[in-house]
Amino acid sequence: MHVDVLFQAYFNACLILGTPPAGGGIGCPVNPDATPTSLADAGRLRHLGRALLQDHPVRGGHPRPQGGLVPEVVRHRRLRPEAFGGRVHLHKKGLYPYPLHQDVLRAGVLPLLHRRNGSYLLPQAFPEGSPTHPSYGAGHATVAGACVTLLKALFDETFVIPQPVVPDPTGTTLLPHTGPALTVGGELDKLASNVATAATSPACTGARTRASRCGSARPSPSSCCGTRWPCATRT
Repeated sequence: MHVDVLFQAYFNACLILGTPPAGGGIGCPVNPDATPTSLADAGRLRHLGRALLQDHPVRGGHPRPQGGLVPEVVRHRRLRPEAFGGRVHLHKKGLYPYPLHQDVLRAGVLPLLHRRNGSYLLPQAFPEGSPTHPSYGAGHATVAGACVTLLKALFDETFVIPQPVVPDPTGTTLLPHTGPALTVGGELDKLASNVATAATSPACTGARTRASRCGSARPSPSSCCGTRWPCATRT
């Protein structure tokens, strides 16, 4: 999530879904319900060609600048965990008396942090720290919800993935998957959850809170780029 393009995981998924097995994909069929709902769409988007299938997941990256930033910077303005850690540090050092809950000030992790790092600042995964805009909602989680919703609208999410494989314990080879059947819908859910979790989990980056993941990954009917596909409630 540090250097990726917001929609790239879902564009890759689209290529894998839409490419026949001979070309390295799984050949997932188009969603039988993915039909245009107006004559204008019928004239512009008929046949559900490759250009359409590959274009829509990219459009899922639009809700972030269009609809995600306004609630983040105008309405919620939720503090980043790193900034909260800064307040804890200043309070503990006697530099500013922030009104912090005693449960935070008595947390057993604070002496461990100070012993290891010489401060009470919250460790960060990235050298530059967390982004400077507020914490909620999360861009990666917002785009994850929108893009996966679009993919489910375009492809048959009940399609069972043929001959899936999993990595061995060493991560050096692939083994046949022996568990329950894996469907496209289930794997798309995992993709959205994994990206949103990696981007927002305090344990992964320290840059956001769990609420940023849970609230941001639910797309509204208007967040999926204004498309007319039956996708607003599919994720």
